[in-house]
Amino acid sequence: MKNFLMMLKLFSYRVFTYLRSTIRSIPRILLISMIIYIIVFSILLSFTHYNFSTYAWDTGIFNQALWSTLNGKPFYYTVEPYLSVNNSFLATHFAPLLFLIIPFYAIYPSVETLFVIHSIVIALGSLAVYKLANLILKNDKYALILAFAYLLNPLVIGVSVEWFHLEDFFMTLSLFTIYFFFKKSWKAYSAFTMLTLISIEYAAIPMVFFGIFILLWRRSQDREKKTFYIALITIALALGWFILARNLQFMLGYQAEGVVKSWEVLGADSLEQVPLRVLLDPVAAWQAFTYDWGYKSVYLLMIFAPLLFMAFLKPLHFLPALSWLVPALLSNFEPHYVIWTHYSSFIVPFLFLATIFGIKEFLGNGISLNTKKLIRLVQISVFVVLIITIVLGALNYSQIQSFDDQHNSSLHEILGLVPSSASILAQNNIFPHVSDRFEAYTIPSPGWEGFSSISIETLNDTLAKKPEYIIIDLKAKDQGSQATAKLIFKTLCEERLPYGFFAVSDGIYLFKLDYVGHPIIFNFLDVYDHRNLYLEDGRAIAYQDSRSGYVLYRDASYANGTTFWFGPYALLPSGNYAITFHMMIGEPTNEYLMTLDVFAFDLKEQLAHAPVYGSNFTEPMAWHDITFYFKLDEPSSMEFRGFDFFSKVAVYLDYVEVRSIGTIPQGDSE
Repeated sequence: MKNFLMMLKLFSYRVFTYLRSTIRSIPRILLISMIIYIIVFSILLSFTHYNFSTYAWDTGIFNQALWSTLNGKPFYYTVEPYLSVNNSFLATHFAPLLFLIIPFYAIYPSVETLFVIHSIVIALGSLAVYKLANLILKNDKYALILAFAYLLNPLVIGVSVEWFHLEDFFMTLSLFTIYFFFKKSWKAYSAFTMLTLISIEYAAIPMVFFGIFILLWRRSQDREKKTFYIALITIALALGWFILARNLQFMLGYQAEGVVKSWEVLGADSLEQVPLRVLLDPVAAWQAFTYDWGYKSVYLLMIFAPLLFMAFLKPLHFLPALSWLVPALLSNFEPHYVIWTHYSSFIVPFLFLATIFGIKEFLGNGISLNTKKLIRLVQISVFVVLIITIVLGALNYSQIQSFDDQHNSSLHEILGLVPSSASILAQNNIFPHVSDRFEAYTIPSPGWEGFSSISIETLNDTLAKKPEYIIIDLKAKDQGSQATAKLIFKTLCEERLPYGFFAVSDGIYLFKLDYVGHPIIFNFLDVYDHRNLYLEDGRAIAYQDSRSGYVLYRDASYANGTTFWFGPYALLPSGNYAITFHMMIGEPTNEYLMTLDVFAFDLKEQLAHAPVYGSNFTEPMAWHDITFYFKLDEPSSMEFRGFDFFSKVAVYLDYVEVRSIGTIPQGDSE
């Protein structure tokens, strides 16, 4: 293994030396722009990771697979046992290029290192665009503008914010492959063709179409026999590699039957089945094409508009991109046809190829005024793309900024209680932080379409392994992670599995196997209002002097003896609590109004109740707190209800606050 790593380091050094000499030949302004690009996106992505907005799919997958390789288990990962029966990432995606990434990852094995590699690879694509444009257009100014247009392109920005993926390498390597083809540097072309193919098994499909493009292009542009043979070799190599890669995937334990739902409307179970399904069922193909057409039409606009639709002048050069764009437009999986994903990597290289040749076509009509017009149009285009990118980036960044720093700090603190070698089950957005170990597990969200049964099955299989720790966050910002957290919590409670609460804080729960005694951290505080309480008789109304701007309201017009509100079915650990109802009445009265209670839904037990009278309020139209206490011996879904309503005056509820006031021992602890 050491000799192999030494060979990889030597090869990587030679690649680095070549890239260094190449970089020295480009304009300083482009080099500076690339460096800024790398720094900005490395920091931005690291910030998202700190705020728990990176995920097992795919940041955690790559970190665990590469970490495992460095520690003796090549490309071992645990995230998708339903896809890879042998827990081999190479079964899920056959990408030998990962061997070349290992020496760079080994410098500082971490998620942040992946982000730096990711940003460098994408930034290098601008170098390929610059060199290709300079070669074809023979104009350094145009080449620089197109290189900047690449860095600011919405599709490229979308790939850049989508963390580390194999498709990053395809995008840049295929751009260099295209450049070396037109430069007729056949050794370099062969090397980069092979590097492109080994980036991901599906790279073979656009490369087959690139070979077909060469055959069609040479009929009018290049009659050399050598070009003909290059095209045939490219097609044969890509087809041969795809067949070999797919067979090796199955040999390594790949299984995807019934899992892939991306082309469900079309009736296809995989990308390979898409062409056949289109031919066999044109009606389903049309339904798939028009599915979610609003997003798809915007996606098409974002592909072509930033580059002034220049690619339309050379549709043949865009042909290889259709090998992905057509299946994407037939997909019912939204990430396939929006810009903020890595899938656009299959389109970008050939979009810029068609654009560069489109500009050449535009300039070749002999009208001298066109050059100045083109420069102006391209400058306007770059400016428009910059504005679009800034606006969309700001919207995306605002979502990052919405995270609660105090909550994230609590989550980091609790994660610090888990030993680095301990086995652990973590939900999707926490998994990347614990993925540097063999026995780190997660499950797909039951909220994902088609994954409900897979989630339960994967959870049961994981719990059978008895991980030492389980960590969930019920307040995760994405709904998928929330659904996962709720499923894990309810399963632990309902199955009465031997996990004790080790730490609890702000919706974060760390369970430890066979733990008894008091939790080390127990800080529970949550607030429920019109957004998560359920009305039976009453309504939500706007009210400025309230916590959320809305309150629950009920007056004498509703029937007596019924329930005002119920819910929220919040999950609470065992402990001692204080509950506060923040309420007011519309008019003075001393009469009975209603009853408040605490009901453990899973235990079917009323834990506390309090009748409410008008005398509990010293004055009308002023907020008052009604507080009482309860003890929960076992974890349960909870209701905090207002019922048996008999009030003749209006009653307002702003919120219900529940906070912990003490722990109780677990298990056999005294």
